[in-house]
Amino acid sequence: MKTGSMLVMLGLISSAPAIAESWQTVAANDTESVRLAESSVRRDGVEVFARVLRDYDGTRLNLFEGEWIAHRSMAALYAMDCDLRRLRIVEWTLYAGNLAQGGALWSGRSRGAAYFRSEKNFGDAALIEAVCTTAPASRITAATSANADAY
Repeated sequence: MKTGSMLVMLGLISSAPAIAESWQTVAANDTESVRLAESSVRRDGVEVFARVLRDYDGTRLNLFEGEWIAHRSMAALYAMDCDLRRLRIVEWTLYAGNLAQGGALWSGRSRGAAYFRSEKNFGDAALIEAVCTTAPASRITAATSANADAY
């Protein structure tokens, strides 16, 4: 299967949960809101995975494979290392409209475990806080390697 076709399929698969989830706002300011799908929070070893919807007040540009993609929202699967307070994006879909609406423009999946810390980004800091600190351990369900990609 060609890469483009796989990305479209990934986008369709990734977009379904974005629209159907119940989202809790964990951070918002005048330029961005960050929402967490609480039912998606899963632990797999030291990582905690969660579906996140980032919504922007204006169009954002990201460069992918030499092409600038203009988008207003992103639905993503994040992995967090709560002990070290860092995160990474596992997979994502960029949307033309707000709240994961308006058509999927680009979908992708990371090629490794490239963590980052961005304490200065209010959304990332609030996301780590919501998932790692304020979310009760009873809500973080265990995942096995076999089903880790299911969310």
